[in-house]
Amino acid sequence: MENTKSLTQNEAPHPGRGLALSKITDISMLSAQQLAWVDYCVVQGLITEEDGTYKKMTVGQFAERLGVSRETLTKWRRDIPKFWDFVAERRKVIFSQTRVQKVYNAMYVKAVSGKGDVRAMQTFLANVDPNFRMPTQPVEVEAGNSWAALLNKRRNAANVQEGQVVDVNDEHNGI
Repeated sequence: MENTKSLTQNEAPHPGRGLALSKITDISMLSAQQLAWVDYCVVQGLITEEDGTYKKMTVGQFAERLGVSRETLTKWRRDIPKFWDFVAERRKVIFSQTRVQKVYNAMYVKAVSGKGDVRAMQTFLANVDPNFRMPTQPVEVEAGNSWAALLNKRRNAANVQEGQVVDVNDEHNGI
């Protein structure tokens, strides 16, 4: 029984503790605090509250909640060799398809609400319509209240030669 050691003597050290930061080569080697810091960097401080709302948490507030100093967080970011690779890896997990869909939904609502936000419309179309091309010169368009009106005006504008002035007020588009 001389060779029998207690379980605590055989256990590997806690990931991230007692290990030189420069020796961390895999995300599984991070401590819970270090992984939380990676996640904070993924979301850039945008924290989801229990009621589903979002708020921005400063680095100082995050450090306090984690029980470490801001300097420790900076040191981890600087000295863990693959820190930004770990952030990219976690981004794939954290930003699931559901979260991406929420962004598209919000962009769509912003694009079609009220007078419409032209930049939001362009961004939305650039991401969902493979044939959409951003305008190469400024174009002022009053979009109306529907996507059909916007698409009709876009289609009509695409058939116009450069320098030609076109009245986009179409009485027959149902608006």
